[in-house]
Amino acid sequence: MKKIVLSIIVNSFNCEKYITQCLKSIINQLSSKTELIVIDDDSSDITKELIEKELNGLTNCSFYSINHSGISEARNIGLKKAKGDFIMFVDGDDYILNNSINRIIEYLKFNNYDLTFFDVIKYFEEKKYYEIEELSLHNNQRILEKDLIKNKIFARPWRFIYKKDMIEKNKLSFAKNLVYEDEEWIPKVFYYSKDINYLNEYIYVYRKRKGSITESKNINHIMDLTSIVKRTYDWSLNCTNKKKYIFFSLSRCIRNIFGSLELFNAKEKTIIFDWYKNNYKMIMDILSYNKKLKYSIYIFGPVNGVRLYKKVFREKYHITKKKFLKNNDITIKKGGEK
Repeated sequence: MKKIVLSIIVNSFNCEKYITQCLKSIINQLSSKTELIVIDDDSSDITKELIEKELNGLTNCSFYSINHSGISEARNIGLKKAKGDFIMFVDGDDYILNNSINRIIEYLKFNNYDLTFFDVIKYFEEKKYYEIEELSLHNNQRILEKDLIKNKIFARPWRFIYKKDMIEKNKLSFAKNLVYEDEEWIPKVFYYSKDINYLNEYIYVYRKRKGSITESKNINHIMDLTSIVKRTYDWSLNCTNKKKYIFFSLSRCIRNIFGSLELFNAKEKTIIFDWYKNNYKMIMDILSYNKKLKYSIYIFGPVNGVRLYKKVFREKYHITKKKFLKNNDITIKKGGEK
């Protein structure tokens, strides 16, 4: 039996509209060196039935249905079940491009990095167009802390290929029972990864859609984000390097927390303001990374400070974005050529 090189972990919850496309995009590329692990978080639609249909009779594929526990638990179970030397995540409403797995396996023959970053295409479902990002990297291969910051690379677990030994050695897992768990995951895997490389290929299609967790904000989700900020900050106090990226990531979280205040009623706003008062020292320490945001909030308060910051001090990143119309058979060449 050949050794599994790559484990692909798919998490799903009520993805009946998308899960078939997701699984087919992976199954059609599987080989003896790859495995597919699907974890369904107790979907209430027909997602589970569709998964069973697609995986029926296939080797190197496994399916687990769990009691509703959230994305974190689904991914953690996938990590425990994975047999591959390397791991990648795919969300059940996204998919990967043709020949992506072959490119990854070929890349892994000659590269043994703790963390590998690859290119992503974003699909805006409502407007029906795709967007590609062309990144600005210092040498187009090795990834540095400043590359992640200037290209706005943050909490997206599916943007990386992970060396399993690095995950196990550092006992990394996703925060249970919390939304925005990836805001903690990415800073940690970046911190513990000794070598980070760039695979100069478009691999993944990320679906931007209404109704997804990342698109919905309620007070419970925002309070989960405050917990993630506190957990990650407390952990960062013992970090000896890469603090700029950690605080870059947490600064974004704080901006999003305060930016959501306009969505909530008076009682919910009080909850967030209380968190601000009780954690003022921590917040200002984190914002030492972004002094414009720090002093905007310090002088004008969380609501007006974030509003001013967005209007006057718009963040600049070194990403070139290009849009093109829907194409069911996407073939992307480097440089944005279709």
